[in-house]
Amino acid sequence: MFDTQKKLVLEREDHSKKGRIDNGIRPLFDLINSLSDYYTTSSCAGRIVLLRQPFSGKKKDAEWLYVTHSKAGYADIKKCLENPPEECVWLRQEPFIIHICARTMGDADKMLSVLRTAGLKHSGILTAGRRIIIEATGTEHMDVPVSKGGALLVDERYLRFVASEANRKLKRNSERLRLLFSKIKAMRLK
Repeated sequence: MFDTQKKLVLEREDHSKKGRIDNGIRPLFDLINSLSDYYTTSSCAGRIVLLRQPFSGKKKDAEWLYVTHSKAGYADIKKCLENPPEECVWLRQEPFIIHICARTMGDADKMLSVLRTAGLKHSGILTAGRRIIIEATGTEHMDVPVSKGGALLVDERYLRFVASEANRKLKRNSERLRLLFSKIKAMRLK
């Protein structure tokens, strides 16, 4: 059953907004999927976004005004905020996230141990029914409101600071991904 599910999941079309796996997480994604007792169901390498929060408060109604999975350019952020919408706009740095299906609870426990040695203290088992799914997530993140009511809430100096801080956190996120890759690779060799 597990092997059939793994084959089906890995052969299906990518339904993410981007339509493909992020380059920054691809090596880790491929490594996990090469292991006989695990496969990935979804992932994101981490990103920096300007997000228009809808008045409805519903996630499906939110709009990305800017998104990058690499270093954010201050000029790009500033340009996106030249005519801000009435709704609240947040500058967010989101950590990487990977959903991993494990063959057994013992395999899930083994993966969780590796995740924790890589410093991923917020990782855990999401479901343990028909499929055992582990969520591995980075710890670097930030959420800062930058505009509301069609006007900036922050001055240029502060906007530069939060853009720089988001870039710093995204860089640390990438370093954590590389560490996780080496820990999982070591697990594979055991």
